[in-house]
Amino acid sequence: MQVINKKSVGETLAFECLAELHKVKETVRIFEHKYGKSLHQFENQLENEQEDFEHYDDYIDWKAAAKWKEVLEKRIEELKHGNFKIT
Repeated sequence: MQVINKKSVGETLAFECLAELHKVKETVRIFEHKYGKSLHQFENQLENEQEDFEHYDDYIDWKAAAKWKEVLEKRIEELKHGNFKIT
């Protein structure tokens, strides 16, 4: 019989989240570099320009990445503090 403790599971999950977070941060960084501004600044730009499908597609991807980044950061903090259940 193999015994796995909650701390080990939490660390493994945290490492997986950190790997995903690294990818998401890179996506956000690419968009910030491409447009030379933050997501918030880009949102303001979109409101004041004519329709541009490439910009809109990038905006959707960028916003999704930014949201996923927030979720992962929160999840990592929860895992570090042992705030999860094993069923």
